[in-house]
Amino acid sequence: PEPDTMDRTDNISETPDVGEERGSSSPELSLEVILPEPLRQEIASWCASRLAASSLDIEQVYVELRHLEAKEKLVVAQDGCFGSVSAAWTREKMKQMIARGFDIRRCLLRSAALELSRDKLQPITIVDLPLDILRIIFNEFHYDRVFSDSRSSLDIADVICQRPHIACGVHGIQVCLAYRPKEYADSLVRYTTSRLTNLSLYVRLRYDLCAVDGGDTSLLQEEADSWLKLSADWEDYCREFDGGGASREVPEGYLTPYREMLRQGYAEFRRLHEEQRRLLSDGSFANALAAAIAQLPNAHCLSFVDDVERHADLEGSLLNDAGRFSRMMQAQPQWREIDDDEQGGSPVDMESIQHRPALVPDEDKLHLDHYVGAILSNCGKQLRYLHVDLSNLGIRTNAFRAEHENCSYAGPFLARLQEMPRIRNLSLYGSELGLWRCIEETSIPQDVGRYMRGELERNPLRPYTDS
Repeated sequence: PEPDTMDRTDNISETPDVGEERGSSSPELSLEVILPEPLRQEIASWCASRLAASSLDIEQVYVELRHLEAKEKLVVAQDGCFGSVSAAWTREKMKQMIARGFDIRRCLLRSAALELSRDKLQPITIVDLPLDILRIIFNEFHYDRVFSDSRSSLDIADVICQRPHIACGVHGIQVCLAYRPKEYADSLVRYTTSRLTNLSLYVRLRYDLCAVDGGDTSLLQEEADSWLKLSADWEDYCREFDGGGASREVPEGYLTPYREMLRQGYAEFRRLHEEQRRLLSDGSFANALAAAIAQLPNAHCLSFVDDVERHADLEGSLLNDAGRFSRMMQAQPQWREIDDDEQGGSPVDMESIQHRPALVPDEDKLHLDHYVGAILSNCGKQLRYLHVDLSNLGIRTNAFRAEHENCSYAGPFLARLQEMPRIRNLSLYGSELGLWRCIEETSIPQDVGRYMRGELERNPLRPYTDS
């Protein structure tokens, strides 16, 4: 028996949470809850009659814990336990006080179990965490898992290829072509307008999400006020220093915190634009990516995207998260946003781009041809699924009228189907005009060609018109 159990149990505090009002002598107003003395003695005697926790092995400790829980339920369920107490909250208070009477014994047993099992405990690893915790952890790294056309992504791919065990576990690659146009890198006004549009959309989505979930939208008022101050400060800054719409350098001098955020984001965007232009123009990115794919024996899927909105996170304020805010300032404009600029959707100078013949200049299209050719020639034999979306790669014949002439870009993919013996599925989007001509002029494997022709016959493609 434990000699100190009796004394410690007898000294259980019975001070009520809510005391009787001072000066009141009416018994009906008293909220004090007292554990009956016979019940206290019964709990103390039972705990004192049990074996000391230090003399038990691990199995006996857990048996004692089960006995303790059973005894506690028995005391609560016995007749006359609550006396004349009738109020529900008072009865619940009595149950809590009974549990406190067993807590000393309960804590001793749990401490003994922890000490006895310490040598057998395995260190916790990340895979032992609950799934919701794992989701939060991996969300912090999702941007690092997106392979983009940058030097840092090439370095990551090289590190993966140097580790055979990791390389064997790669079954698919998704490349984000984060196109950062020269027009945005050369114009502070256009860049600022793009960032303000993204911030406005983010704040609006958070407000709508909170309203749908039935939350308190007043909590977002501070974030909205901060966004309005930031927007006004950035617009004043552009009007004050840009003077005409084109500025390659953000002027130095006194900068408010908001303007300093704009200066740093714009400088990083310009750096990424120059890095991207250099990697694509000299072919180093395409060659390095093709070489990396060749070292991934189980990579059977390769896809190219220009949209990373699926990684958007609406939890928490964007302005208070330096990492997420920095990524937003470096992000590429969406193609729809570029289209809106050409159609007068933003306050930029339209004269400079009104007669531009194409979204992608001819010299850049040549780089894309080399890029696609290098990728398909090096890893085409491993591909089983190929998804190509050309809907955003359109030829512009007029600033306010769009006619997609993407059939010429479908040719490189169709022409190389003979070099893809393992290809089983080809998804080709955005090639409305002339696709039949490309198919007829290209030798397509029989099984793939039959599927494509059948789909086209069931869903005939029509040219895009203004109507």
